[in-house]
Amino acid sequence: MSEDKLENFYKERLEEKIIFCLADRKGLELEKAMDIYYNSRLASLILS
Repeated sequence: MSEDKLENFYKERLEEKIIFCLADRKGLELEKAMDIYYNSRLASLILS
């Protein structure tokens, strides 16, 4: 697996874990947790 593919895989799993954790801890639906995450500063930092 190339370095770029591995990095993308890692970022996707990290985002998934963050979204599930946010939904679980705050009692949110996954769609709402995704909306909060993808509009956060953290998401922009991870994507850069």
